[in-house]
Amino acid sequence: MIETRLTPESVYLWTLPMFHCNGWCFTWAVTAVGGRENISTIEVETAIGRHPAVAAVAVVATPDEKWGERPKAFVELKAGEDASEGDILAFAKEHLPGYMRPAAAEIVPELPKTSTGKIQKAGLRAKEWEGRGRRIG
Repeated sequence: MIETRLTPESVYLWTLPMFHCNGWCFTWAVTAVGGRENISTIEVETAIGRHPAVAAVAVVATPDEKWGERPKAFVELKAGEDASEGDILAFAKEHLPGYMRPAAAEIVPELPKTSTGKIQKAGLRAKEWEGRGRRIG
C-alpha cells in the first residue's frame, strides 16, 4: 500500500478473475485501506428490519472522519408505529457487531422506491456525500 501510494480515496479496477489472486496480491491490499472491514448492507438491513416498528430500511455509506465511511440507516416505520433514532441504534447494538452498526439512523416518512417497489439507494447515498468530493457511481 505504501509503495503504490494507496489512500482511503483510492479506487482500483481489478480486471482479472479473483481466483488468479490466490490470496496474495494487490487486490487484497486494496481492501486493507479506507476502516478495513467489509460491511454487508443487506446484513445490516436484515437486522434492523427485525425491529417491530420497522416497515423498510436502506443502509448506505456515509462519510466518517476516522474510518472514511460508516453505514447509515434510513428507516421507514410501519403505519401507527413509533421509534426514534435512539431506539433503532439501540436495537442495532443488540443485534450487530460494533463495526457493522450504523453511525446514525434517520427516520423517513417513506423510502424512495421504483415502480416495482425496489428501494432506490443511489439518491440516499448521493445526499450523504453531497459536496464531499466523492464520485457516486
